[in-house]
Amino acid sequence: MKIRIPCATFAATIAVLALGGLACQAQTPEATPPAPNRVTPQAEGSQALQTRTFRVPRNFLSIGATSGGDPFDPNLPAEPTAKAVLESLGITFDAPGSKAIFFHKSAVLEMTNVAEQMDHMDELFGWIGKNTVLQGLVHLEVFSLPPLTARKALIAHPKEADLYAWLDAEPAKPDSTVKLERHSISVVRGGQKAKTEAIDEIPHPTKFEAPKIPQSIGLPVATTPTSAPNGIATFAPWPHTGPKPDSFETRHAGDTFELELTFLDDLKTVDLNLAPETSRRVGIAKFGLREDIHQPIYETQRSTGQASGRLGQPILISTFSPPVNTGVPGGNTAERTWLLFVTVTTPE
Repeated sequence: MKIRIPCATFAATIAVLALGGLACQAQTPEATPPAPNRVTPQAEGSQALQTRTFRVPRNFLSIGATSGGDPFDPNLPAEPTAKAVLESLGITFDAPGSKAIFFHKSAVLEMTNVAEQMDHMDELFGWIGKNTVLQGLVHLEVFSLPPLTARKALIAHPKEADLYAWLDAEPAKPDSTVKLERHSISVVRGGQKAKTEAIDEIPHPTKFEAPKIPQSIGLPVATTPTSAPNGIATFAPWPHTGPKPDSFETRHAGDTFELELTFLDDLKTVDLNLAPETSRRVGIAKFGLREDIHQPIYETQRSTGQASGRLGQPILISTFSPPVNTGVPGGNTAERTWLLFVTVTTPE
C-alpha cells in the first residue's frame, strides 16, 4: 500500500528530525566538533622555543643535591637532574618541549626554553655563542709495549675507549710489559695553534776546513834513537792536522708536539691537526781516513695527521715502531710499539 504524504508535512518532518539529530549530537561527547586550531607556544613570538648552550661548573648537579648526611650511606638520594637544579635556581620549564641536558665531560649545559627563561639563564651562566672562543686541554699520552702484545690488544679491544682503559690500567700491574713513555698537556684556544717542546739542543759541525800540512817540516830524531836491523834510525811521528769545523748547526733531541684545535658548533666535538715528534741522539759516527770527523746519529719518529672526536674521549692518532738492529752505533735494540692517544677536555 502506498501512502501519500503532503509535501509540506514531509518537509516539516525532515526539519524536526534534523533539529533533533543536531540536538542529540550536541549532547554526545564523542560527536563534539574539534576545537579550532590554536597556535602552539613554539610559534607565539616570545613563547617560541630557543636552544642555547651554557658553560656551567663541573659540579653543576651537586648544586641541587641534599647537603649533610652520611656520605657512606647506601641509601643516599639520587643525583638531581639538570632540570631540577635549574628549577631550584628559578628557571621554569612551563612551555611544552622545554628541556635541559647536562654533559659531564665537557661541563656544558644545553637548554631549550623560551626567550625570557634564556635571559634568566644567561644571568646565571654565560651563554656560549658562536663567536665565543673556547679553550681546550689536549692530553698527549704515549704507551709502549711489545709488538705482539700490541697486536693482540688491538684485536681484543677494537674500540679506542676500551683499548685506552686497558693500557691505562696495565702499567700499575707488577711485571707489566706496558710502559707510559710520555704524557704532556697543552692548553689551546679554539681555532689556534700550539706547540710544546721538551728537548736538548745539541750543536754539531756541518762544514769543515781541509787539513793544512805545514810547508816546512823538521823531523827530529827520537830522544832515544833506535836502529832497525837494516840500520834505519827511528824518527818522531809525522805531523798530522785534522779538519777544522767551520760552521755549526743545532739539532733538537727530545719531544715536540704541534697541534691546532677547532671546536665544532655543538661544542662537544673537536677537530685536531696533529704533528707529534720524538727524536733522540743514539750515538756518534766517525768518518775520515783517521776517523777524526765526528757526526751525531739521531733516531726520529714523526706523525702528521688529522683527527676528530668527542670531548673527554681518548683518540688513537697513530702508532710508532722504532727501527731495530740497523747497525748504527748506539741504535735501538728493543722491539717496541708505541701507541699515541689524544684526549681533549675543557678547563674548570
